[in-house]
Amino acid sequence: MLAGMLLGCSVSKPLEKKPASLPHRYSSRAVNFYLAGALYDFQYLYKEALVEYYKALGHDSTSAQILKAIGRTLMRLEQYGKAVQYLERSLQANPRDRETLYYLAEVHYKLKNNEKSLLYYERLLELDPYNVTAQANLIYIYTRSGQTDKLISLREKLIDLYGYEEDSVYQLLSLYMQTRQLERAGKLIRSLLNEYPRQPAHWMIYGNLLEMQNDTSAAINAYKTALELDPQNSQALTQIYQLYFYQRDWAGMVSTFGNIVSKNPSGERARLFLAEGYFYLEDLQKARETLAPLLDKGDLRPQALLLMSRIAVSENLLDEARRHLRDLLAVDPRNSRAWEYLAVLHYQDRQYRECVEVLTEALSRFPDEAGLLSLYGNALQQMGKTPEALVPLQRAYALDSGDINTIVTLAVVYDELQMYSALDSLYQAALARYPENALLLNNYAYSLAERGIQLARALAMARAALGQDPGNAAYLDTMGWIYYQMGDYRKALEFIRKAVAGDEQSAEVLEHLGDVYFKLGQLQEARLYWQKALEKDPGNDALQNKLRQNTSDSQ
Repeated sequence: MLAGMLLGCSVSKPLEKKPASLPHRYSSRAVNFYLAGALYDFQYLYKEALVEYYKALGHDSTSAQILKAIGRTLMRLEQYGKAVQYLERSLQANPRDRETLYYLAEVHYKLKNNEKSLLYYERLLELDPYNVTAQANLIYIYTRSGQTDKLISLREKLIDLYGYEEDSVYQLLSLYMQTRQLERAGKLIRSLLNEYPRQPAHWMIYGNLLEMQNDTSAAINAYKTALELDPQNSQALTQIYQLYFYQRDWAGMVSTFGNIVSKNPSGERARLFLAEGYFYLEDLQKARETLAPLLDKGDLRPQALLLMSRIAVSENLLDEARRHLRDLLAVDPRNSRAWEYLAVLHYQDRQYRECVEVLTEALSRFPDEAGLLSLYGNALQQMGKTPEALVPLQRAYALDSGDINTIVTLAVVYDELQMYSALDSLYQAALARYPENALLLNNYAYSLAERGIQLARALAMARAALGQDPGNAAYLDTMGWIYYQMGDYRKALEFIRKAVAGDEQSAEVLEHLGDVYFKLGQLQEARLYWQKALEKDPGNDALQNKLRQNTSDSQ
């Protein structure tokens, strides 16, 4: 028996205890022995029953009924190999016997002969299309063995037999959609909708199918119909929202959810989606007005507070944005996204200490959140706490080795700590994964230039980065600095001047330009740019010494 093989499906019927009567033409001795065996069968004395059935066979060796009884009893004694022999002889004598076909299907399944088991179940179903046991077991075996075409064919036959039963239709639709037979799926779901046009679930499935066919407008209309039939259908609302979102159709989002909110002003989810539509249309005042009823109470208050913080950021009201995020976290402290967003707002405002405080609390709740660890290490590095930044960045990288921000910041930390072996390994692994990433190419090229090694390789990487972004001042400075390390000061001047002209006014680049002028013997120009660099980085002792050692008198 295929016991328990399908949840919710009919299982195989128990083996019959009542034997069929033998036709009167059989010898009386065969009948007597057969009936004696049947009596033992009723008492579950299968070995004794088998002896009597064998005696009956001795008096009538061609009886399909006796052969079947022997095969059935051998099955009960788990002698499956012998059972097959007698059952197949019985079937030869009576090829249309449904019970024998059933036993053969079962015994072959026990012997793991799935192909033969399928063969007999299929023959049984041909003779008895309404046999629920054969149907259920064929579905199970087809599914287990991956015979999708046969499974689809059987599901189609079941619908022909029983009509549009919901479970059967859904199962067949699922198969059609899994195998991308979308036209057949469409025909089936439309037939179902013709039969039952007021079932929201059917319209939801139709919407799913239309999405697979990239018919977004029709999918939205299907979900709208589901929503009209069931105004509380949050899944329909979400599907409509997602389709508008992926299309960036903010006007459509506002129009649709505006209509829904006008009909049902208390609907929180539709109101939230409407506010988001206004936000993306940059109608921030409308977004605020729409969100206002959701800010103080309701299940969607956390989402409303998050959106309100984004609105405040768009208006450069960072204190307000941070306040909304703290209110959100008071309600939902397990919201890792809100913790990260709050930390980012502090980071972008160069409030590194506050950023670290937020992340310390966040990491006490989410110790293995790669994004939080990466930002924590980054903030520590910005505070000048490079040794402390190392461990969280290494943990973040171990959790997510593909995150570019983590890679770049960890590389900076390795560089500052002069962990050059680890630095080179990090860059090589990253470039193997992202061979054309301009930022990685530039930063590794600059690191090699700073160390004065592999300058030809550094130049090739810097060129590749600059080729992707020719006006990038940082990339221009890297090219110039590599030429400087190569001793080609004219080339260095060409690129670093472009970097300075391109608004790269960092102290480092200004100092580089001063160094180039110094190498070209233009001390006055060198001092000019060193001085500009010192104004941006007044604590740079090495730069101060450089200026003192190279006064204008020494020119």
